[in-house]
Amino acid sequence: MTVRFSVFHISSGADQFFYLGDTANVPALFVRNPQWHVFYDQDGPGAEATRRKMFDRMVAENALCACTHFPYPSVGRIQRDGKGYAYAGV
Repeated sequence: MTVRFSVFHISSGADQFFYLGDTANVPALFVRNPQWHVFYDQDGPGAEATRRKMFDRMVAENALCACTHFPYPSVGRIQRDGKGYAYAGV
């Protein structure tokens, strides 16, 4: 099964921005624990692999990101944190 999330990538020179849609809707849960699955993750292991790939890319590029359900101001960066990640708002 192919896992798809709607993610929009905008760049200007070296500046990167990702709008994550519902890739990680609640950062305290799904950014910190990308292996957790919710009902819309029809392929749990595939969803986890996709989240990790996106988060690794955003960490490597020091990209800004926003997600529909992130706390105000909904813009920040993903950082590595142990076996998961953390969201740091700007």
